[in-house]
Amino acid sequence: MFDFVIIGGGIIGLLTAKELQKTGASIAVIEKGSPGQQATWAAGGILSPMRPWHYSEPVNAISSISQSIYQQLSEELHAQTGIDPEWLPSGMLVLNDDDMAQAIDWCQQHKAPNELLSPEQLNKKFAHLNSFSEPALLRDDVATIRPHKLLAALSRYLEDNGVTFLDEQDAKTLHTQPNLVTGVELDDRIIKGTEYIICAGAWSSQLIPKDIKKPDIAPVKGQMICFPPIDIPNPCMVMDGNRYIIPR
Repeated sequence: MFDFVIIGGGIIGLLTAKELQKTGASIAVIEKGSPGQQATWAAGGILSPMRPWHYSEPVNAISSISQSIYQQLSEELHAQTGIDPEWLPSGMLVLNDDDMAQAIDWCQQHKAPNELLSPEQLNKKFAHLNSFSEPALLRDDVATIRPHKLLAALSRYLEDNGVTFLDEQDAKTLHTQPNLVTGVELDDRIIKGTEYIICAGAWSSQLIPKDIKKPDIAPVKGQMICFPPIDIPNPCMVMDGNRYIIPR
């Protein structure tokens, strides 16, 4: 019997476990594969909405707070586990955005560091990229983190602090009574807890009982290309339309 049973071993599940373990609670994390090997592994690690000027104020407020929190988290986990999640204030260069005027206005309203660079300035500062012929917006306040290293550090930290991992275990269904969850059925056993937290990403709704309204969550297909590292003197991310490059 655990105080908390968390279903899903991605970034949300493990960060939830980290906060709860600080209270001294007993915690089990159920993961159908290995922690952090699904959507979290494929994430680019950009700690900001790609175009914050398209998002609501609450979303941007959370994003702004998370920038500093992730820096603190990275430093803490590195010190505790020896694994560096590699938080990096790399910045982002925004090219060919149809909403450039809106983007600049948003940055100014939110006092977000930004600079509209001329083609001459861009060619000098980013000589490793193709030659520029149009201005571009440089956002200095955007940071990145390495998701797979963050997950490795989180997993090590949680194991060292007594969190139980149930890997390669598929949470098939929730056992319920009226207004009460009584257990999680796995392949060969039932795990019980006082509280249950579903962090299973796009598959979360599959576990929610039929008499409860399900959130509108669905998987989204994307494409990711990895290519061998080259000598890049500037780690700044580059966004061109809906495509972006994250130097490592």
